Amino acid sequence: MKTLLQKSKPVLIFRGIIAILLGIFLIVFPMFSLVAFAFIAGAAAFLYGVYAIISSISLRNDNSDWWVILVEGILGVLLGILVICFPLASLAIPGLFLGCWIMAIGLLTIFQAIELRKEIEGEGWYILAGILAVILGILLISMPVFTAGIMMYIFAFLLIVYGIFLFFAINKINKVQKAHETKEEQEEQEEQETKEE
Repeated sequence: MKTLLQKSKPVLIFRGIIAILLGIFLIVFPMFSLVAFAFIAGAAAFLYGVYAIISSISLRNDNSDWWVILVEGILGVLLGILVICFPLASLAIPGLFLGCWIMAIGLLTIFQAIELRKEIEGEGWYILAGILAVILGILLISMPVFTAGIMMYIFAFLLIVYGIFLFFAINKINKVQKAHETKEEQEEQEEQETKEE
């Protein structure tokens, strides 16, 4: 147990420091972080596409569906090139998806409130919640890069919290390790006293 704790502590400390520093970096330089993230995603899509194309060519004699992998690879390469060439435009995609999703939830909420108006009282609040969701969805769709920025801030905050929690865990490990060492010392002392007697 002692060895396991000693081995895990440096890893946790390093992980906590990296998480906190990365979170602070994302908060201080959000636009740079967004662009860097877009470049990394684009490069990953491009490399995956190249790998899929090579794999599909090697499978063309053994698999009748090799062309599906080929198309997937070509799309990956094209997506990677587009994201690398137009990183800010690519950042709009998550915001658009999120905005459409929230707007759909709002419309569904309004529809449910209208359907349930005979069964429930105060359906006006339900409809109002749906309208607010629709408005929020429209705002997110109209400002997708801003939405991506907010998502980056949330991610940065979660990283910092994660790092802080790791340091709490390290503190707990220190207490457990200290208690374990004290117990070992007591056992050794008791064993030594027994031998002396």
